[in-house]
Amino acid sequence: MRTPSLRTSSALLLGLSLCAALGVACGDSSEAPAASDPETGREPATPAPSTPVTTTDPGSAMATPPVTPPAGSGGSGNAGGSETPIGPVGLAGSSGQAPGGTNGGAAPDAGAATPPVVPPPVVPPPVVPPPPAAFSPCPSDGTPCRIMPLGDSITFGIGSSGGGYRVDLFRRALADQRDITFVGVVAGGGSNTPNGPNTVSGQPFPRSHEGFSGFTISGGAAGSLAAQVDNAIDATDPNIVLLMIGTNDVNGSINLADAPNRLGALLDQITNDAPDALLAVAQIIPIANAQANTRVQAYNAAIPALVQSRAAAGKHVVLVDMFTPFNTNPNVAGLMNDALHPNDAGYVLMAQTWYAAIDDLLPSL
Repeated sequence: MRTPSLRTSSALLLGLSLCAALGVACGDSSEAPAASDPETGREPATPAPSTPVTTTDPGSAMATPPVTPPAGSGGSGNAGGSETPIGPVGLAGSSGQAPGGTNGGAAPDAGAATPPVVPPPVVPPPVVPPPPAAFSPCPSDGTPCRIMPLGDSITFGIGSSGGGYRVDLFRRALADQRDITFVGVVAGGGSNTPNGPNTVSGQPFPRSHEGFSGFTISGGAAGSLAAQVDNAIDATDPNIVLLMIGTNDVNGSINLADAPNRLGALLDQITNDAPDALLAVAQIIPIANAQANTRVQAYNAAIPALVQSRAAAGKHVVLVDMFTPFNTNPNVAGLMNDALHPNDAGYVLMAQTWYAAIDDLLPSL
């Protein structure tokens, strides 16, 4: 056998140095033994890993450290150990891959059809029901609105020069070109006989009424208004009823505890007899006696609830505050003819208050 040459020895030493520098075990015993060099009888050196090595100096064993693949590359089996970044998914016309020459995102698909523009649904406007017709108790056939003045001696006009509040109420209606008349029938005994002037503002004055001197709501010694209502309404068919009653009940302390209930029954009687008419219910005027006036205020305080409950039930009933215009007047004594009845100035104030409650409902001449 020949002695190995110097060149062969140098190559062997260089190989061992490279193995040591790369941290690779040369000639791992776990590998199957390689065939001996027939010429030297030695095992050939295990070849170095395929990791490229760059030497900076001939004969130097300095190796470039392994190159770490960039994040996101490798492990997919793509050539070069890297993957093409995946673009957004689910866009119309996109294959899921980034277009060439870009770093991601889907390119518009020029060949895709433009989706049709769907107009918003046409929503019809809500159907608004017409407002209910305004309540109109008076005739629309050119005939006067029939007004029934209903009550006691104040409605009759005691203390005035004739006709009570009815005179100025008619005068105001004429001035506003409103067409009205007063209705009533003479009851037995004639206690509500027609009265007042023959003309007002050059026009014939309607002198009828349902004012009864001394009458109470019901059950009074002088007479009961409730006993007269049915016949009067049936005979005259009023469009508006102006009711003020209770002064004699309060002044005479006649069954006062039950006065509100008796008044409520009278309201029901009138609205049942004339369901299409307007019933205007007045709180009574003051009495020129402190003790009696305290009773007046207690009685008046019960009236709003009586009116409100019936209006809530669909009855054509309104409240008229006749007490306050008198009670707040600094010269209230100058409005009274006596402790119970107004004078002409007081009746004008009553007419003004009644008219304000009904003028919008009155037909034109």
